[in-house]
Amino acid sequence: MPCNTNISEIRAHRLNASKIDQAFPLVRELKDNLTLDDWRDYAAGYLGPATIKRGHRGIIAAEHRDCIRGLLCYDVLTDLVDLTTLAVRDVIVLGVPAGQPAARSLLQQLFAIAGAHRCGAIRVDLSEPMRWLAREWSDPEGELFRFPVICFLPGSTVPAPPGAMWPTQGHDPTANPS
Repeated sequence: MPCNTNISEIRAHRLNASKIDQAFPLVRELKDNLTLDDWRDYAAGYLGPATIKRGHRGIIAAEHRDCIRGLLCYDVLTDLVDLTTLAVRDVIVLGVPAGQPAARSLLQQLFAIAGAHRCGAIRVDLSEPMRWLAREWSDPEGELFRFPVICFLPGSTVPAPPGAMWPTQGHDPTANPS
């Protein structure tokens, strides 16, 4: 069944503490042995007030009709020379093609956060099930988006190239056979 969800129908916003439990089934897609108590503790650490030690951090959820379709955790990090990066992890979006509008909505929120904190780049660490997002989001030179978006795949120290085709995405029928 094709996904006809318009991005304007998806709201991406900071996860409210009252919805931590609602997000649990989606988060378990990342780590199936995660308990509800562990998730609550982890989420509470991201949703608490900013401190000097922790800095600004949060959880963004993408919702459609009051159902969470995507989620990510972020930290605004500043190094010793005052370069600021938006570090993103624990990204989970319902699969392709249904997840594409949620993924775009989450990315728009990342741009807003990066702009508000004057970040020089957005670094995204993707898990194995979320490899497909590298194709959607990766823009290490900042040519497509207003911020460089640097995606890293599990176990890799090399950024994913923009629009990359990954083995888990299957064969591209438009590609020339070698």
